[in-house]
Amino acid sequence: MLKASDQLLGQLQWGADQGRSFLAEHFGHSSRLQLSDDQLQQFNGLLQKQLQQKPINFVAPQTA
Repeated sequence: MLKASDQLLGQLQWGADQGRSFLAEHFGHSSRLQLSDDQLQQFNGLLQKQLQQKPINFVAPQTA
């Protein structure tokens, strides 16, 4: 489950500080290692939700 959250954090392009802040906000912990398996699963679900809400950076092709 830690690998899954690593992948999700990478997809969100979040640094360690942003990930820790999100973790502290939702679970009151500073490290994923402090979470139970259920909490880590919930954390991954919240990251997945954030990923789905992330705006897509679409660049329109330029015309000549």
